[in-house]
Amino acid sequence: QQQQQQQQQQQGPAPPTARIFQGPGRHCDPAWAQGNYIVSEHAEAHADCVSSVAIAGQVAVTTGYDGSVKVWSLCSNGGPPSLVKPLTGHSGRVEAVCADAASQRAVTSGRDSSLKVWALGTAPQTAASSHLLHSHYVYESVPCLAVDWNASPPVAALGATSGNISLFELDTGRKLGVLKRHDAEVSAVLWMAHPEAQPASATEGAQNSGSKGAAAGLLVSGSQDGGLMVWDVRQPRSAVLAGRLQGVRKRVCSLAASAHLLYVGDYSSSIKIYDMRKLAGPSHMVSPVARLPAAPSADAFGDVCPVAGMIVDPKAKIMLNSGIAWWSDEQWEALVEASEDEPLPTAVLNVHAVEGQVDEYLNTVRLGSGIATCAALQESYALVGCSTGSLFSVAVCKREMKGNAGMGARLCTGLLVGCEELE
Repeated sequence: QQQQQQQQQQQGPAPPTARIFQGPGRHCDPAWAQGNYIVSEHAEAHADCVSSVAIAGQVAVTTGYDGSVKVWSLCSNGGPPSLVKPLTGHSGRVEAVCADAASQRAVTSGRDSSLKVWALGTAPQTAASSHLLHSHYVYESVPCLAVDWNASPPVAALGATSGNISLFELDTGRKLGVLKRHDAEVSAVLWMAHPEAQPASATEGAQNSGSKGAAAGLLVSGSQDGGLMVWDVRQPRSAVLAGRLQGVRKRVCSLAASAHLLYVGDYSSSIKIYDMRKLAGPSHMVSPVARLPAAPSADAFGDVCPVAGMIVDPKAKIMLNSGIAWWSDEQWEALVEASEDEPLPTAVLNVHAVEGQVDEYLNTVRLGSGIATCAALQESYALVGCSTGSLFSVAVCKREMKGNAGMGARLCTGLLVGCEELE
């Protein structure tokens, strides 16, 4: 008890849970608020865990623990994505991918200590022409990366197992600098706008999505031991630590941003929100300004798991986050608790309307067996990678799509199971 009290005193008072919207989805894209979806599964998309996914135009790129990189054509009627071609070149587990539709490039990294840049056809008719442009040996195993596509030239941040973050000029492979402060493996990195130079629109430069705007001024890095740091990278060759964030539990699993707000998914049942305007130097610890519940309710057999798939779309004012529940597969439409010998939970996607620190839970989308490990979103279409190697697509079902769902897809309504923080 004394240790718990000391820990609470060090961390300060718990941040408030976010407030709730008054109307049902009135602040978000109404298509998401209606809660009608087309869900499909591409089983065995990878032979092992799907580690990362990115969407660029009409194609997607996935990476896996099986050592493969794959290009997919997205289905316009909500069906599962179609495999176009594998991209060969990595010799070990591939863990991260970023893609940009405007420059038609994808970038991958993994355990083979290489940074690979690919020419990416972003339309179904050009996707098959995707190929390797150049490869750079970076001397460290790289489990995560992020690219500032708006920088000129683009800059890649590589989080390494050593705890270092290396900055590389993407076009030349020239190393710009190394950031050294983490004591454990870097598990997530994200570029975002500096609060002193906010973009004209909150949708610019916030999600490593390739949207054109000002170059990012901040780099956020999280590690396996819960370390969370913010770097001022307005001058990449002389980047400095701008602040430290506290309140994260165990591993930092996912990062997202909207304007000056940072959303952090960790190994708990809540998403932490930080205000980058509160940064006050490397010796100052910044606490969350709010928490958003991230687990399906206990009454619906929800459970705690890493929030590995989290996306915030500032334009649609939507947040998606992964979760798990222990549901039986025998009755798909009914929520029946799984038997005690069930080896795998059910992966779910929680849908929230978000505006700043304010959150409204909308519904929960049932995916399939396993744990969601990564996710990508483009307008009303999401792709979710799973620990089992499956790739799920979730498309908002619009009126013209209801009678034309793709082969293997199912029409479903978001489940109202609630979202809460669990012990």
